Amino acid sequence: MSVGRLVTSTLVFVIATCLIIYVETAPKKRNYVLQVTRVDKPYGDGKYVSFKSLKAAKFNRTMSVLKGTFSFLQDIPEDTTVVMETYQKIGGGNYGKGPIALPETSLCNFIAADDLVYAEISRCTGLPRKCPLKKIDINIDNYDINKSNLPPELPPPNEWMAELNLTHKKTKATMLSIRLYFTIEHKGNAG
Repeated sequence: MSVGRLVTSTLVFVIATCLIIYVETAPKKRNYVLQVTRVDKPYGDGKYVSFKSLKAAKFNRTMSVLKGTFSFLQDIPEDTTVVMETYQKIGGGNYGKGPIALPETSLCNFIAADDLVYAEISRCTGLPRKCPLKKIDINIDNYDINKSNLPPELPPPNEWMAELNLTHKKTKATMLSIRLYFTIEHKGNAG
């Protein structure tokens, strides 16, 4: 359907996938509520991505969604690199580096080799399972995290931030940087 969903889905599903890797076996019922609270205004060098809007919105008491409109202004180079890191709130509005990260990889390797995260992105957006990603206009309308892909338990309750960066390998220019903020609360503590 859209590259916008690629970007937001990538971030959300990379977070979920990385969290799965670091979580021990747990009860089958989810013991937490995960809510996206905000998205910082994405930025980049302006040559590849143009943003009109991107935000997190409360859909109802238990669900937040992503909404937005933006465009990939040209085909994304095959040697683009992808990096994702998470950060946990440590107080005073500061975040410390978290234990969960997606090491730097090429966008094409990510698309070709990732059978969980990118497979879901492709299913949701209609994007191809091969490079290159083409120029496209994107509209994200009330996109909800597919919680069925999340593990039964997640890291400790807290405020978290995940940052996804696409970088042009040759020029080192930041093509896209997006920060997604979310909370994890245990169901007993969640409102």
